[in-house]
Amino acid sequence: MTLWNSTLKPGKPLQRKTPMKAGKPMARGRMRRSAKSHGPTATEHRFLDAIAAQGCILCRRLGYPGTPAEIHHLRAGMGAGQRNDNQTVIPLCPEHHRGSTGYHGLGRRAFERAYGVTEMDLLREAWEVLDAGRADRIGRNNWSTADELEYHQAIQPLARIVHSETA
Repeated sequence: MTLWNSTLKPGKPLQRKTPMKAGKPMARGRMRRSAKSHGPTATEHRFLDAIAAQGCILCRRLGYPGTPAEIHHLRAGMGAGQRNDNQTVIPLCPEHHRGSTGYHGLGRRAFERAYGVTEMDLLREAWEVLDAGRADRIGRNNWSTADELEYHQAIQPLARIVHSETA
């Protein structure tokens, strides 16, 4: 017994229900990018700057604090070729980020074996350093209500990830 869709019977050509209008082709609008492809907002820029200002989190762990850093977007829960949002980031120096002994040079598994640490461990450490900096600024009366609001907006996704990993 042969099964087929009732609208596509063998030997019967496909027919349009409404005929196409004769004339010029439809005008196409400009293609638009999705919202995800836009650059970071001003708040995200300030957050990324604060993260990068910490210095490389892996160098800090190895006993070399203050190494200039660039931003590494975590790949946890993402597919190939995709990048996580601008809150799920860690500061890594160029060597530990793109170098031959870095995350992109070694790959995730080899990186974790070489340094004995996962991206999520480094994310937790970066968050603790950021939180300690906040506490220091509050202690010096150098932290406004606007700073606090911006801080909570920036760390909301980060707190959810860090706390879900520990549970």
